[in-house]
Amino acid sequence: MFKFCEKNKILEFKIMVICENMDINVICQALQNVNFIEKVNEKLEMDLNIIIHEIITMNTYDVDIYDICVSCGHNITWDQEYYVSKWDIKWLKTQGKITFYETLNLFIPICDAITYNKVTYLFEKLLELFELQIE
Repeated sequence: MFKFCEKNKILEFKIMVICENMDINVICQALQNVNFIEKVNEKLEMDLNIIIHEIITMNTYDVDIYDICVSCGHNITWDQEYYVSKWDIKWLKTQGKITFYETLNLFIPICDAITYNKVTYLFEKLLELFELQIE
């Protein structure tokens, strides 16, 4: 077993000796149950929560996402302390989006199409910012 570390990701691999006479089917069968489970970067989750909190503090969806990020100041670390991976963006587009909408709705209700469109616009702009950081 050895560990491979790549920018905050640790992957563990079992080393398997492959003999010259091993059939490709045997190799494929040996690898059949191998799974890679990536975990979303905790700093990304933290930054998302900080941004959500800032929107809630402003108590309106009529804000500019760039102003939100500036008002968060040094609390946001995404451009300084970590890289955003494709996996992180995938998470942000799925579970992160659900978290964004549900949390905001708890504090500032999304009760009509106009409000929903404002929240969607904010999320799309936020996603654009994070996509700029893909490693």
